Amino acid sequence: MSLNQLNRFEKFNCAECNKELRQITQKHLNVCSNGLTVQEYKKKHPNALIRTKWHSEKIKLCNSENKSGDNNPMKNEKHFKTMLENQLLAVQDDAYRKKVSIRQKLKNNNPGFGQIWKGRKKSKESIEKTRQTQIAQRRRKGLSNRFCPNFNERACVLFDDISSKTGVYIQHGLNGGEYNIPELGFWVDGYDSVNNIVFEFDESRHFNKDGSLREKDVLRQREIEKYLQCTFIRLNETHIDSMRDIVDKLIEISKTSLS
Repeated sequence: MSLNQLNRFEKFNCAECNKELRQITQKHLNVCSNGLTVQEYKKKHPNALIRTKWHSEKIKLCNSENKSGDNNPMKNEKHFKTMLENQLLAVQDDAYRKKVSIRQKLKNNNPGFGQIWKGRKKSKESIEKTRQTQIAQRRRKGLSNRFCPNFNERACVLFDDISSKTGVYIQHGLNGGEYNIPELGFWVDGYDSVNNIVFEFDESRHFNKDGSLREKDVLRQREIEKYLQCTFIRLNETHIDSMRDIVDKLIEISKTSLS
């Protein structure tokens, strides 16, 4: 139905104050319902109108025609050209490079700015929910197969040495990508699928100041072991003097786990 076929001046009654309106706005709700939000209004009155048919069709038209394709102000060629020119000018401008960012100014004027979460720990459930949400978003956007986390090339060389000495194939970041456990949202440094062995190569950032493994990594290992029912082998590069020692130790551990 086109806009010309609809009555632009049609009105309906607000479910809170019974006032005639063309559209429910936050400004109106602040006056008539003591700050009820539009979302809360929808839940409270699920069958009530939010806007007239004319307004609904107008929004659809704007979204589908006026701001799509070449008419989208954020995607057309002219916009990208202007954006690139502004970026080049900014890089060439010494005054711009030395200018303090707005965020930094806020931090300077407000000592507590950005510190609301400092010192606070998120619950395990909150962390898991955040991780699964991010994974779901990537799947919806078709990015799940193109995404791969950072990996340590030293670990990959080490895993190849183990494979050549033991005959065990270890999948890692340089020979097909780190093994992904989509149900948990984890990638492991190395994985032997035949013998169900997970290899983790721990850099210094995985440890606390006292040398103990971080709680985050301990919980992660437990989740992986519980889900895969696997053998889990960790390597601590901070406690072993050379890569050759690491190789010898892993060969010994892998042989023990396979026997």
